[in-house]
Amino acid sequence: TDKPSVQIKPSMLMISAPDNKVESFISKIGGDQRAIDVTELNRQLHSQQQMLMEDENIIMAFKAGRDTTAFTNLRILSIDVKGITGKRVQFTSIEYSRIISFATESAGDWDRDSELKIYTRNLWNLQKIKLDFRKGKADIVVIQKFLSAMVLGSHDDAANYLNNLGTTPTAANPVTMATFLSYVTENSVKEDAHATEEHLRSEMPVLVTDEHVEHCFRTGRDMFVFSTARVLFIDVQGLRGKKLLYLSIPLRVVTGFAVETAGHMDRDAEVYIHTDVPAKEVIQQDILVKRGDVMEMHEFFTEKLMF
Repeated sequence: TDKPSVQIKPSMLMISAPDNKVESFISKIGGDQRAIDVTELNRQLHSQQQMLMEDENIIMAFKAGRDTTAFTNLRILSIDVKGITGKRVQFTSIEYSRIISFATESAGDWDRDSELKIYTRNLWNLQKIKLDFRKGKADIVVIQKFLSAMVLGSHDDAANYLNNLGTTPTAANPVTMATFLSYVTENSVKEDAHATEEHLRSEMPVLVTDEHVEHCFRTGRDMFVFSTARVLFIDVQGLRGKKLLYLSIPLRVVTGFAVETAGHMDRDAEVYIHTDVPAKEVIQQDILVKRGDVMEMHEFFTEKLMF
């Protein structure tokens, strides 16, 4: 099938007023990514540099100082300008199929940046890639939804999402963030899969089209969501809980699992998830005996991984 030719305009990714001169200078020397128009970059990489394939298009791009990160319909392309004169340029490509996990972190009250971390099957310096995005200059929700579609969704799901981006981009706003934050941190809310799915589609649109939440558990302010496509860890950070970390681990990179029932004096049962993700090789989820059945998770992973 033909690859969709769509672009995300910088205005769709920028959700605050432009920087003043001081903020702009700090952003440049700090390596903060900010959204840029991809029209000229697309033309240059197709004609002058001839780095892109014939059916490849840049969907969105971000610039930090002299360096550029481009998200195409086939890969993530990093353009690193080196040396005083800028004559040396390194082009690094990461195919979406090589991504085994990704995490986004929203900016808190006192933070200048939101973050994107990408874990890949590559070795050494490409095993983990971190990008800082200038607060208000890159909508981390759009970036996360885009990666979800490309990494977790089917080709049709990704194509549909890309086509819809041209007219109906999803942007984060303070009301949406606050609404979902109150849902995650409200102690009286039960871990209901259907309610969680509704929030992850409307308040904080994370899920792809055919993805459904089957189980979710909360530990303090944090939440584990188990869907038909991934394990999603939502970590509420900071004293005021204004920062949210979303770590997505596709089920295809889960290499094993174990469940441990609670003993006579224990309040919790445990689920252990083994993955290929660097620094996340083992993930533990505690389940209060009175609020969940650990054997349901054994059944979930058995069904998803063994059949």
